Amino acid sequence: MDNASARRSLYMQHVRVILGRIECATSGRYNDEFFHGQGQVNRLRARLRKLEASFVSEMQNLSEVKDTELDYSSRVPKVGELVEFNSGGVWKFDHVSCVNGSQITTTSYNQWMNRGTWRFQKKLDVDDLKGLITDNRGDELSIFLSYPTFSNIVAQRYVSTWKAPMLEMYESYHIAMEQVVKNAIESTMAPKMIQTHLKSVVTDVFKCVLTSTTKELDAIIKNESRPYTLNNSLSKTFSELRIQPFMEALESISGGVDSNQVTIGMIKSLFTKFLCADNDEQQAIEMHLALRAYIDVAKKRFIDNIPMKLEFALLQPFLKQTSQRFTTTNASDETLSRLLWDSSADIQKRADLEAKLEALNNAKSEIMNST
Repeated sequence: MDNASARRSLYMQHVRVILGRIECATSGRYNDEFFHGQGQVNRLRARLRKLEASFVSEMQNLSEVKDTELDYSSRVPKVGELVEFNSGGVWKFDHVSCVNGSQITTTSYNQWMNRGTWRFQKKLDVDDLKGLITDNRGDELSIFLSYPTFSNIVAQRYVSTWKAPMLEMYESYHIAMEQVVKNAIESTMAPKMIQTHLKSVVTDVFKCVLTSTTKELDAIIKNESRPYTLNNSLSKTFSELRIQPFMEALESISGGVDSNQVTIGMIKSLFTKFLCADNDEQQAIEMHLALRAYIDVAKKRFIDNIPMKLEFALLQPFLKQTSQRFTTTNASDETLSRLLWDSSADIQKRADLEAKLEALNNAKSEIMNST
């Protein structure tokens, strides 16, 4: 092919089909045969959505601030201690009046009750968190929640675990994109030299966008290690979590009926039980509740940010740069002449065909003139 215009025309025929199929793959328009049958693997947007769903599921698991309860299965109650007992299928609060091994009676129920019909009030197990606070504590009193300590715990216990699913989805995005683009190039049955050239361009583009995307993802992880939010409901959520056990206890002793009377003595007992703890215990409880309130906000932000970042830092720049380089930067006349040159055998074959065509035309003319 010795004509620059012909070479460019042939080249662009293939490029237009390739870019069109890539665009359809990313936008979810799967009407082309390229996406049918075994070509379903080329439905890029559907594949990316599945990757995002897996990412969300993994993030939900990693971001759970678990309420682990203390194990009281072998503990013996004390006289005067506040416990719950089952009365007609309803759990009620009362003080222990007598103890006989694992059996008790209460001030309002003078029959011996076995363990199972009574129970200790649920209490958070924060021993592990107390140790974590101690390891990260700075120069502050234990009666205050420390922002630096809180930041350290958020980064160590949660954000550090978010990086793995983020990078897994990032790598899976890259693999899916690369596979679909390669399939699109091969689907046009373009000359091998053109296919090799276009695949080389794709590799160069990927190197560029992957480098910049990696930096942006690292920046997101770094930012998440410094807790922040403009969510005005955070304090409200924290307060609700703080009083939730107390409110559940009030609900229990009132039988779930707001108009029922509850003694002041019982309310005082509940206050003492739920709101009076030593410094380290109370700080750990407050830290646990603060983590529950904040991580719920942070994980939602992170879950939204990562797919959006991959869309606008990886996928869209890749499509733009690939299209530009396919059609202009890496499609000069010199490049096309190198890709679409004819061998000596091809030139001779073309000359022979042209000679045969000329001979046939001459024969046709002679026949027409003789009639």
